Amino acid sequence: MSARLRGQLRLVRPSRWGLWEVSRRALWYILAVDAAAAAVVAFSLVHTQLDRSELFPFLALMACGALYIEASRSIERIREYYAGTPHADLNSVWL
Repeated sequence: MSARLRGQLRLVRPSRWGLWEVSRRALWYILAVDAAAAAVVAFSLVHTQLDRSELFPFLALMACGALYIEASRSIERIREYYAGTPHADLNSVWL
């Protein structure tokens, strides 16, 4: 990783996220969509019956997705930095 890019990788406090710079109307929309997504997931978990045979493939897929996302975080930042054009983040494939 280049020294120029290494200096830019840092944690950002939630109070400094770009999310808070959007209009109040857009912020409420974003929060409503996130709440609806969380509600759908919670509803699905409560109302879906899983067989024991389905549990291992589900957990394996979740583990692989989490591993990929964490392992590729720095690579995706580098790709975004050097792209110069709109960047397609491949993490969406796992989502």
